[in-house]
Amino acid sequence: RIPPSMSPPTPEPVAWAGAAGYGMICHGITAPAVNDALMTAFRLAGGDGARVPVGRFVYVSTSDETARAEVWPTVLALTDRLRSIGIHRRGGIVTGDLLDPEAFFREMMIVGGPETCAEAIRQLSLRTGSRYLNALAGFFGYLPFDLMLRSITLLATEVRPRLHL
Repeated sequence: RIPPSMSPPTPEPVAWAGAAGYGMICHGITAPAVNDALMTAFRLAGGDGARVPVGRFVYVSTSDETARAEVWPTVLALTDRLRSIGIHRRGGIVTGDLLDPEAFFREMMIVGGPETCAEAIRQLSLRTGSRYLNALAGFFGYLPFDLMLRSITLLATEVRPRLHL
């Protein structure tokens, strides 16, 4: 049997994948509500949701305030680019309201100091059932390299040790 198309993402193809023993990935540019529906369909069909990587844009800094200030220009550039290419019109990926920079920051990203990021990752794991985070650390190339390198280092050295999933 050939799997159904994945464009736009809908519960039917992921249910097929779960029932057939395949995996899936929840991409970080997909709206949380869409990912939640996909994960539910996948698990109900017999898929192992704990093994599904869930993507989120991740930025870690020394404090919540510093993180927001450092990443905000990237949020503005990225949401502007996503709007300009019309990603919200492709259906089933991300809605136009989530491309508002504040909404994108709140719903599509994990940003803050180490403890804030660790807690957000814990909550994401509890909500989705996944034990894998696909950290989109480069923000599709919009985050300056030095900030990305420092964020990844903090993710590995300060956030990861706080996680006991």
